[in-house]
Amino acid sequence: MSHIAQAAPPSERLQEPVSKRLPWWQAVILILLIGWLYAAILFHLAQQWWHDPNFSHGIFVPLFSVFVLWQERSRLAALPTAPSAWGLLIAAFALCVLTVGVLGAELFLARFS
Repeated sequence: MSHIAQAAPPSERLQEPVSKRLPWWQAVILILLIGWLYAAILFHLAQQWWHDPNFSHGIFVPLFSVFVLWQERSRLAALPTAPSAWGLLIAAFALCVLTVGVLGAELFLARFS
């Protein structure tokens, strides 16, 4: 009876860095699935940015976002992480918006999702 393993309390497990909790292969699979899901939308969006002078500034939006995330990386890394059901709800909503946007040929909704 004294050899029974005990799991760490949830408060100790939640304080681990994300890299220790999420194996790299799960992150790669998630990125590949999101890339597969949005590849056509992102391709057409990039084409519009490149060829339409009214939207040529759009190429700088992702670059600026990456810059801001890079500037705030230490503050973001210090934030405590905890699982939440809200993430699943937001992802389900985004998939519904994507489905309506693609089936309804609505570019804004597909890109907004």
